[in-house]
Amino acid sequence: DRDGVLNEDVGYPGVLEPAQLALLPGAARAVGRVCERGHALCVVTNQKSVGAGLTSSAHIDATHARLRAALRLADSRAELGPILVSYGEDGVRPQPKPQPD
Repeated sequence: DRDGVLNEDVGYPGVLEPAQLALLPGAARAVGRVCERGHALCVVTNQKSVGAGLTSSAHIDATHARLRAALRLADSRAELGPILVSYGEDGVRPQPKPQPD
């Protein structure tokens, strides 16, 4: 997950602009330590604000670029693999995770 794990969870509707993203204390160090041990990290995140029309997928992509840069700036070992995004009920991306059915 992203919000509340790597960055501050600001509640719904979430981070709508890249400038709103703030790393949680220790997040970059934790990601760096995992990477240093040879593991790849993948982030899966719900971003229903896109499906609701509150922000765009381009803003989400820019937010993820800022997340990657902030992690590397705080810890040069910190690299994220794919960031998989569910936009919700817009018909473009799958429904939000998890789907326990």
